[in-house]
Amino acid sequence: MEKQHAIAENVRLAYVGATRARDHLLVSLYQRASNAAKTDEIVAAGIEQRRAEFAEAPGLDELPGAYLAGDAANIPLPAAAAEYAPEIWQDTRAAAIARRSRPQATTATRLAREYGADAAAVESKEVSPEAEHSGQRGRGGTAVGSAIHAVLQDVVESMLPDLPLPAAADVDDFLAQWHAAIDRAAQRHSTSAGLSDSGEVANLARQALRNPAVVAGLRAPRLWPEIPVAARLGAAPDSVVLEGIIDLLYEDDAGGLVILDYKSDNVPNDAAMRAKMVNYQWQGAAYAAAIERATGRTVRAVQFLFIRYDSVRTVDHWRDLIQQMDD
Repeated sequence: MEKQHAIAENVRLAYVGATRARDHLLVSLYQRASNAAKTDEIVAAGIEQRRAEFAEAPGLDELPGAYLAGDAANIPLPAAAAEYAPEIWQDTRAAAIARRSRPQATTATRLAREYGADAAAVESKEVSPEAEHSGQRGRGGTAVGSAIHAVLQDVVESMLPDLPLPAAADVDDFLAQWHAAIDRAAQRHSTSAGLSDSGEVANLARQALRNPAVVAGLRAPRLWPEIPVAARLGAAPDSVVLEGIIDLLYEDDAGGLVILDYKSDNVPNDAAMRAKMVNYQWQGAAYAAAIERATGRTVRAVQFLFIRYDSVRTVDHWRDLIQQMDD
C-alpha cells in the first residue's frame, strides 16, 4: 500500500510539473540502470491515467514526435544514443556551463582592467544603476572627476547649434560666450557630486575646452558628445558584446572618425602618464573596435585627454590590441 501511495504521489507531482509548461516540455528519463524501470513506470502510469484527456487535446496528432503510453518501444532514438557514455554527457554539460558562464557583455573599463598591468589605475566610466543624470555617474572615482565629465557633456551639447567653429574664429572669444554657462553647469554638477566649491571644476572644464584636441572637435564637420556604443568583439555569434560611452567622437575633414576620451586622473609627471596609458590603451582600442564594427567606418585616431595635466596621449597600435582581444 505504501509503495502504491508513493507511486501515485510521484505521478501527481509529474503531472503537476508537466502541466506547468507554457511552450516546451522536456522530460529526462536518464537514470541509473537500477532506477530506469521505476521512472518509466511512473511516467507511463501518469500518461495512461489521463489518456482520454490527452486524446481530446486539439492538435495532439499534429505534434511531431508525440507518443502516448504503450508506444515507448516505437519511439525513434537518435543514432548517437546507442553510443552514449556518461563521460560524454559530463563533458558536454561542462562545455555548455563554461559557455554560458562567460559574460554576455563587458565594458571598456573592464577590458582595460583585465588586459592592463594595474587594474587599480583604471578610471571607471561605468554608470551606476541608480544614476538618473550625468552628474551622478560614477566617473573617475572622485567627485571632481564626475563633475568635470558632466560639465563637459552639458556644455558641448549646448554648443552644437553654434558648431562647427569656423577655422578663422578665435577659440577664446568663442568660449567667452559660454563663460556663464560653464559656471552654472559646474555649480549644478558640483552640488550633485557633493562638492562645496565649484571653482576647480569650472576651471578644469575651461582648460579642457581650450585644449587643441577638443578644439579640433569643435571645428570638425560633425561632432557627437557622450555617444553610447555597442558591438561584438570577435567574429563568433556568441562573442562578448562591448558596451561603452565615448566622451567625444568627431569626423575629420577626410571623413575619418576620431575618438577623444577625457581622463581626470592626478598624473604629476610624464612617467605617471605613460604608466596610466599602459592600461588605458586597451580601453581606447575597445572603443575603436566598437565604433568601426557598429558604423562600418574607419577610426583614424584614438586619443586621451588628461585634463588636469592638459596633455593628450594617442594610442598608435590599437589595431594590434584589438586583434589580441579578438583572439
